[in-house]
Amino acid sequence: LSPTKDEAKVAELLSEEAGLELVEIAGGQPRDTWRWTADMRATVTRPFFALAAGVRLSREEPLRGEADLIRGLVENALGNGTERAAVTSSELRSVLEDLAIALTRGTGGKMLFGQHHIARSSRLVVDAADDSVLFALPIFQHWFAAQAILGGKVPRDDVVADVLSFYRWRWAAAVALLSAPGPEAVDDLLSSWVAGNPGAAAWVITEACGKRRSWRHDSAPDLDITTSGPRLLTALRAWANALGPLATGVLPDPLVAGPVGLGVSVSGRRIDVAFSETQPEADFVVETPASTHPLLADSVSGWTSWRSGGVPDGDAWPWAMGREVIAKHTLRKLSRDPFLGSPNGVWVQEYRYDFARRLMGRGSFFFGPLPAVEVRKRALLKFASIAHQSDSSLSFEGRNYWGWEFEYLLTWLEATSATQVESHLPEPDLAPVFHECGLSRFGAW
Repeated sequence: LSPTKDEAKVAELLSEEAGLELVEIAGGQPRDTWRWTADMRATVTRPFFALAAGVRLSREEPLRGEADLIRGLVENALGNGTERAAVTSSELRSVLEDLAIALTRGTGGKMLFGQHHIARSSRLVVDAADDSVLFALPIFQHWFAAQAILGGKVPRDDVVADVLSFYRWRWAAAVALLSAPGPEAVDDLLSSWVAGNPGAAAWVITEACGKRRSWRHDSAPDLDITTSGPRLLTALRAWANALGPLATGVLPDPLVAGPVGLGVSVSGRRIDVAFSETQPEADFVVETPASTHPLLADSVSGWTSWRSGGVPDGDAWPWAMGREVIAKHTLRKLSRDPFLGSPNGVWVQEYRYDFARRLMGRGSFFFGPLPAVEVRKRALLKFASIAHQSDSSLSFEGRNYWGWEFEYLLTWLEATSATQVESHLPEPDLAPVFHECGLSRFGAW
């Protein structure tokens, strides 16, 4: 920031490396600053912000992510001295929000003469080429753009209108979500973003609420008994509608099937959730029957327990809970579902090959063809060991296989009269090379 006339000395800009080092010194320990974006790295070349970032990182209360740091640094800077006018003066604040909107949309920082004069009265902006102005630091632009979203100057749908728009607005959106004045405002934002682009909404939730599972702290307020159930149902229904056919297998079956009855009970910062086994004409929420619990199977007729435990931190917890469920089951589906894609696509082909390779006791570095006769013989033996039960399972070679999977492989071998089971992926161009200790592998794959 440029100094006032009364300020005697200007601190020289630091190199990026020196700025990050100062953050760690002020914070008292090494930090994962290598993850930071270019905007944040540029910010800490200013000594004041490097010190402020280090102090914020040293606090006991953990940061939720970079968006939380952006918000903290800007609000700390605007809370003192002459820059307080940027939030206390409605005229200046409005002009700075308009500038943030224009710059974020990519239309440039040219302003009318009066607006230009008002903007330049703040040290948050600097002159640029062609009589335009820019924010002195990108984090100021993100923060004022976030306030514009919250104030309704920017339609919520604009954030996720297309890929380029989301790229431009993503950090402002994350700061806006963190700065939303309450649960209702959070739901308004995320309802629009999940409907418009569920992947983009998931990114915003992750950046605003934290990359790691962040359960509520002891100082956090109790969940609201009245609103928790309806809010959770709103979030789950929004995720299901946005995902469409992809919701199957990653969200609870009753929710995907149609209107659902949701039972929700809260106690402090814990929540118990169950689904009604009825098929209602419209979604509804009631309090979960008292004896319904995951550890008490079939304890209450007509209800199936789904989740019981703490919820993620912050007002966005219903949306974060939905995102976590989707992320967990999507990963499982990508890792384990053998029938993704077309019926005989590469995914299914590789599943068959990997299954056969495990049956033959071959390691993951083996890519050659396998004799179908031997594969069939091994499959029959394994299937017999679980009494040819489709719903029974057997673990070997680091994986659990169900009886129906043996049935599928055996049926395919018989139907195709295959002589070999082959991988359809490109083979490695170099064989793996090991150290003499056998622990390190090198090669081009």
